[in-house]
Amino acid sequence: MIAPSGRAKNFVLSLAEELEL
Repeated sequence: MIAPSGRAKNFVLSLAEELEL
């Protein structure tokens, strides 16, 4: 994945939140 660590972290956190819902 080519993206800034900050943006990548946000992306992963968003996916984790959606999976938890």
